[in-house]
Parts: sequence; C-alpha cells; structure tokens
Amino acid sequence: MRARGGELSASMAVLGLVIDQPDSVSGVSRRLADRFPHARFARNSAHNNLPSLHRQGLVRLIAEGEQRSLDRYEATQKGRDRFRQSLRESSVAVPAVRDAMRARLEHVSDEADLLAVIAAIGEQEQACRAEYAAAHGRLRAAERARRAPGASAGDWRDAVRRALMVDEAVLWGTRAQRMQRLRESLRAEADPELGQDRGDV
Repeated sequence: MRARGGELSASMAVLGLVIDQPDSVSGVSRRLADRFPHARFARNSAHNNLPSLHRQGLVRLIAEGEQRSLDRYEATQKGRDRFRQSLRESSVAVPAVRDAMRARLEHVSDEADLLAVIAAIGEQEQACRAEYAAAHGRLRAAERARRAPGASAGDWRDAVRRALMVDEAVLWGTRAQRMQRLRESLRAEADPELGQDRGDV
C-alpha cells in the first residue's frame, strides 16, 4: 500500500476521497481524475482499490448497486487512522527519478535522434508553460474571490488550498524552465548558433 518515497499511492488517494465523503466506485473514479489530473492514476484505480481497501477493513460497503461500479463505500475508523498515519509519516527515501526524457537521451545514437529529442523537449516545455498559465490563472481568480467584498476570512482549509494552488503554479513554472534549460543546452551542443533563443516563464 505504501508508494515509493514521496509518492502518493492510488490506494491512499482513493481512501482519502472516501474519507472526504462516502461515494460509489464510479463517483470515486471521477473525483480521482478531477482531484489529481496530473497523477495519471490508472482509470480502473477506484475499481481495483476499493474492494482491496474493503478486504483490509479500511472502508465498508454501505450499499450494493445494480452494478459493481455503483457500490457505495464509506471509511472505517481503521481507514481514517491508517490515512492519518500515512500523512504524518516522514518519507526518508529520495523519490525515484524515472524521467522518460532522460532515458531517451541516454539512448541517442545519432544526430537525427538528438534533433528529435530536442523537438520533443520543446513540446514538453510548451505543455508545461500552458499548465503554468492555467494554474496561475486559477490562483489569480481565487485571490480575487478572496479579496471580494463580503468574502469570508477563510480557515486553515482555505490556507491549504491556496498553498496548493501556489505550489502547482511553481511546479509547472519550474518544469518549463527545466525543459528550456535542457533544450538550450542540447541545442548549443548540437549547433552553437541554435543555443541562443531565450524565454522566461
């Protein structure tokens, strides 16, 4: 059930959603995709993990649906305790580095391969910039709503949500900058005249 250092496992993500509110398998599946759009959990994560969590006593079946996807679950106290423990545990392991782009670079065999990888890095850079712009837009909208007349002062949950929104923007901005630096470095090595295009996130 434990993910590699620093990673959120699909089972813990599913358990957390059921703790938030009881739901059907299909409902948890939709919420998993909405809440963690970039985690790339398998589409069947909720379908596979809820029965497993049930067998472990971490969730209980509260209503059987006409189909398995309509079965509704709620968290047990054991499940809440396990989830709380997983949140509070310190991860001493360095997160695994399994970047596909680095693997592709390790196996470049000629200049054509290198140019293709440089182009792919450029595409990833632009995708990260688009995600950064979207995250930054959501953050600005949330800040405007927070400062609007009559808006409540909020509580620690709002503070956590704001911190996550800031972190998401920083994450995508940093990724875009990393892709830019890697692309420019490779272009400079392949052809010094191509290593001069600069851009800021």
